[in-house]
Amino acid sequence: MINKIYLEKIEEIKKSLNSNPDFPSTQLNNFLVDYSDFKKKVEQLRYKKDVDVLHHKLSKAEINIPELKEWLSKILGKKITHTNFTAHLLEWRDYLIMNDDYEEKPGIDVIFDLTKDWNSKGGGQIIYVDGTGEYYAIPISENSLTIVERKKGVQKFFKYLNNLAKNNKRFFLVLNIF
Repeated sequence: MINKIYLEKIEEIKKSLNSNPDFPSTQLNNFLVDYSDFKKKVEQLRYKKDVDVLHHKLSKAEINIPELKEWLSKILGKKITHTNFTAHLLEWRDYLIMNDDYEEKPGIDVIFDLTKDWNSKGGGQIIYVDGTGEYYAIPISENSLTIVERKKGVQKFFKYLNNLAKNNKRFFLVLNIF
């Protein structure tokens, strides 16, 4: 399932994750070997529209990926007890905004991107903000796994999908580890 190079380069991935102390993160491209089968499985999940006008409008489903448990434990240096990812499907007019009532506590986000050939002018980016005006946009890259450490005060949002997204759909999975 996981690309062999990422199974063999654990120490290099750990160094990459911690190379930027202000925003500890790393993105691994071509992450899965059997990617097309996995993508079909994610696209066929039963997504449910979830709306809270002051916070989000998007479709979600749950998917468990137990194959990642041991690998993530090695990368993060802590025991991972679950690998229940939230699958997100974003379409025109979907979003996740920051709201003081939904403040995330510090932790780690594991983001698996399944979106191909996305026009970033249409929105849909995952953006982290640290409260000082600094922000970090996660590059949209199909078959990539991004690990982000959310320090105190760091929050994320999904940029509103505008009319330039047209009929395209944005698929990605998020695992929150606290």
